[in-house]
Amino acid sequence: GCPADEAVVELRIDQPLNAGANASMSICSSFLSANMTTALVGEDPGGTWTAPDGSPHSGVFMPATDPTGVYTYNVPASGACPGDQSFVTVFIQPAQFAGNDTVLAVCEGPLPIDLLLALPGAAAGGAWNGPTGVHSGEVIPTPGVAGTHTYTLAGTGICPPDVATVRLVVDAPSSAGTDGTASLCDQ
Repeated sequence: GCPADEAVVELRIDQPLNAGANASMSICSSFLSANMTTALVGEDPGGTWTAPDGSPHSGVFMPATDPTGVYTYNVPASGACPGDQSFVTVFIQPAQFAGNDTVLAVCEGPLPIDLLLALPGAAAGGAWNGPTGVHSGEVIPTPGVAGTHTYTLAGTGICPPDVATVRLVVDAPSSAGTDGTASLCDQ
Protein backbone atom coordinates (compact mmCIF):
# COMPACT_ATOMS: atom_id res chain seq x y z
CA GLY A 1 0.00 0.00 0.00
CA CYS A 2 0.49 3.65 0.11
CA PRO A 3 2.44 5.31 2.85
CA ALA A 4 0.43 7.32 5.39
CA ASP A 5 0.34 11.07 4.85
CA GLU A 6 -0.49 13.71 7.36
CA ALA A 7 -1.26 17.46 7.22
CA VAL A 8 -1.52 19.92 10.07
CA VAL A 9 -4.09 22.69 9.81
CA GLU A 10 -3.92 25.50 12.30
CA LEU A 11 -7.33 27.04 12.83
CA ARG A 12 -7.49 30.45 14.38
CA ILE A 13 -10.86 31.84 15.40
CA ASP A 14 -10.95 35.59 15.84
CA GLN A 15 -13.56 37.13 18.06
CA PRO A 16 -15.97 39.40 16.17
CA LEU A 17 -15.35 43.08 16.69
CA ASN A 18 -17.86 45.22 18.52
CA ALA A 19 -18.21 48.99 18.25
CA GLY A 20 -20.93 48.97 20.90
CA ALA A 21 -24.64 49.64 20.66
CA ASN A 22 -25.91 52.78 18.99
CA ALA A 23 -26.71 55.46 21.55
CA SER A 24 -27.66 59.06 22.10
CA MET A 25 -26.41 61.54 24.66
CA SER A 26 -27.38 65.00 25.81
CA ILE A 27 -24.83 67.48 27.06
CA CYS A 28 -25.46 70.79 28.77
CA SER A 29 -24.26 73.83 26.81
CA SER A 30 -22.39 75.01 29.90
CA PHE A 31 -20.24 71.86 30.12
CA LEU A 32 -16.68 72.08 28.81
CA SER A 33 -16.64 68.60 27.25
CA ALA A 34 -17.99 65.04 27.34
CA ASN A 35 -16.38 61.78 26.30
CA MET A 36 -18.75 60.19 23.77
CA THR A 37 -17.35 56.71 24.48
CA THR A 38 -19.25 56.79 27.79
CA ALA A 39 -22.50 56.60 25.77
CA LEU A 40 -21.45 53.29 24.16
CA VAL A 41 -21.91 49.91 25.84
CA GLY A 42 -19.65 46.94 25.15
CA GLU A 43 -17.41 48.64 22.62
CA ASP A 44 -13.95 47.36 21.80
CA PRO A 45 -11.17 49.87 22.50
CA GLY A 46 -8.93 51.27 19.80
CA GLY A 47 -11.59 52.68 17.52
CA THR A 48 -11.67 56.08 15.91
CA TRP A 49 -14.36 58.75 15.76
CA THR A 50 -15.75 60.76 12.86
CA ALA A 51 -17.89 63.89 13.09
CA PRO A 52 -21.27 64.32 11.37
CA ASP A 53 -19.52 65.83 8.33
CA GLY A 54 -17.21 62.79 8.04
CA SER A 55 -14.10 64.52 9.34
CA PRO A 56 -11.93 62.86 12.03
CA HIS A 57 -12.94 63.64 15.60
CA SER A 58 -11.29 63.05 18.98
CA GLY A 59 -14.38 61.48 20.59
CA VAL A 60 -14.48 64.28 23.17
CA PHE A 61 -17.51 66.48 22.41
CA MET A 62 -17.14 70.20 23.17
CA PRO A 63 -20.51 71.96 23.08
CA ALA A 64 -18.95 75.38 22.48
CA THR A 65 -17.38 74.28 19.17
CA ASP A 66 -18.75 70.90 18.01
CA PRO A 67 -22.02 70.58 16.08
CA THR A 68 -24.85 68.39 17.26
CA GLY A 69 -25.59 65.35 15.13
CA VAL A 70 -24.55 61.76 14.57
CA TYR A 71 -20.95 60.81 15.42
CA THR A 72 -19.53 57.46 14.27
CA TYR A 73 -17.26 55.16 16.27
CA ASN A 74 -15.28 52.85 13.94
CA VAL A 75 -13.43 49.73 15.10
CA PRO A 76 -11.03 48.62 12.32
CA ALA A 77 -10.98 45.09 10.89
CA SER A 78 -8.73 42.64 12.70
CA GLY A 79 -7.60 39.27 11.39
CA ALA A 80 -10.44 37.66 9.48
CA CYS A 81 -13.09 39.75 11.21
CA PRO A 82 -14.54 42.80 9.51
CA GLY A 83 -14.62 46.17 11.28
CA ASP A 84 -17.69 47.44 13.09
CA GLN A 85 -19.22 50.84 13.73
CA SER A 86 -21.75 52.40 16.03
CA PHE A 87 -23.45 55.77 16.07
CA VAL A 88 -23.87 58.28 18.87
CA THR A 89 -26.41 61.05 18.34
CA VAL A 90 -25.45 64.13 20.37
CA PHE A 91 -27.92 66.78 21.55
CA ILE A 92 -27.07 70.04 23.32
CA GLN A 93 -29.42 71.19 26.07
CA PRO A 94 -29.37 74.94 26.74
CA ALA A 95 -28.07 75.83 30.20
CA GLN A 96 -30.02 77.95 32.65
CA PHE A 97 -28.86 81.56 32.99
CA ALA A 98 -29.68 83.40 36.21
CA GLY A 99 -27.68 86.48 35.19
CA ASN A 100 -24.42 87.94 36.43
CA ASP A 101 -23.90 89.01 40.03
CA THR A 102 -24.50 92.72 40.47
CA VAL A 103 -24.90 95.59 42.93
CA LEU A 104 -28.05 97.70 42.78
CA ALA A 105 -28.21 101.02 44.62
CA VAL A 106 -31.68 102.52 45.05
CA CYS A 107 -33.26 105.26 47.08
CA GLU A 108 -35.52 104.30 49.96
CA GLY A 109 -39.15 104.72 48.98
CA PRO A 110 -42.68 103.30 48.92
CA LEU A 111 -42.69 101.90 45.35
CA PRO A 112 -41.68 98.26 44.76
CA ILE A 113 -38.73 97.38 42.54
CA ASP A 114 -38.29 94.18 40.50
CA LEU A 115 -34.85 92.73 41.27
CA LEU A 116 -34.95 90.55 38.11
CA LEU A 117 -34.50 93.74 36.07
CA ALA A 118 -31.03 94.06 37.66
CA LEU A 119 -30.05 90.74 36.02
CA PRO A 120 -30.13 91.39 32.24
CA GLY A 121 -30.65 88.26 30.20
CA ALA A 122 -31.73 86.16 33.17
CA ALA A 123 -34.52 83.68 32.58
CA ALA A 124 -37.71 84.21 34.57
CA GLY A 125 -39.20 81.56 36.83
CA GLY A 126 -36.50 81.27 39.48
CA ALA A 127 -36.71 81.54 43.24
CA TRP A 128 -35.61 84.54 45.33
CA ASN A 129 -34.18 84.53 48.82
CA GLY A 130 -32.91 87.57 50.69
CA PRO A 131 -32.39 89.17 54.10
CA THR A 132 -36.10 88.79 54.88
CA GLY A 133 -36.28 85.18 53.59
CA VAL A 134 -38.00 83.81 50.52
CA HIS A 135 -39.73 86.45 48.40
CA SER A 136 -41.11 87.09 44.91
CA GLY A 137 -38.24 89.25 43.65
CA GLU A 138 -40.27 92.41 44.08
CA VAL A 139 -39.27 94.43 47.15
CA ILE A 140 -40.08 97.80 48.63
CA PRO A 141 -36.72 99.51 49.12
CA THR A 142 -36.36 99.96 52.88
CA PRO A 143 -33.31 99.43 55.08
CA GLY A 144 -34.73 96.05 56.14
CA VAL A 145 -34.39 94.56 52.64
CA ALA A 146 -30.88 95.88 52.00
CA GLY A 147 -28.31 93.11 51.55
CA THR A 148 -27.73 90.13 49.31
CA HIS A 149 -30.65 88.64 47.39
CA THR A 150 -30.00 85.27 45.72
CA TYR A 151 -31.81 84.26 42.53
CA THR A 152 -31.79 80.51 41.74
CA LEU A 153 -32.98 78.85 38.55
CA ALA A 154 -33.56 75.11 38.95
CA GLY A 155 -31.56 72.78 36.75
CA THR A 156 -33.26 71.29 33.71
CA GLY A 157 -32.53 67.82 32.40
CA ILE A 158 -28.78 67.33 32.71
CA CYS A 159 -28.04 71.03 33.21
CA PRO A 160 -27.30 72.14 36.77
CA PRO A 161 -29.05 75.01 38.57
CA ASP A 162 -27.67 78.52 38.09
CA VAL A 163 -27.43 81.21 40.74
CA ALA A 164 -26.92 84.98 40.66
CA THR A 165 -26.91 87.56 43.42
CA VAL A 166 -28.12 91.14 43.64
CA ARG A 167 -26.54 93.09 46.46
CA LEU A 168 -29.19 95.70 47.21
CA VAL A 169 -28.01 98.99 48.68
CA VAL A 170 -30.85 101.19 49.97
CA ASP A 171 -29.82 104.83 50.37
CA ALA A 172 -31.78 107.24 52.58
CA PRO A 173 -33.54 109.93 50.57
CA SER A 174 -31.86 113.31 50.45
CA SER A 175 -33.40 116.03 52.55
CA ALA A 176 -33.07 119.76 52.11
CA GLY A 177 -34.67 120.26 55.49
CA THR A 178 -38.09 121.68 56.31
CA ASP A 179 -39.55 124.83 54.88
CA GLY A 180 -39.18 127.85 57.05
CA THR A 181 -39.16 131.61 57.06
CA ALA A 182 -36.42 133.91 58.03
CA SER A 183 -36.74 137.50 59.09
CA LEU A 184 -33.94 139.75 58.14
CA CYS A 185 -33.45 143.28 59.14
CA ASP A 186 -32.28 145.72 56.50
CA GLN A 187 -30.10 148.42 58.03
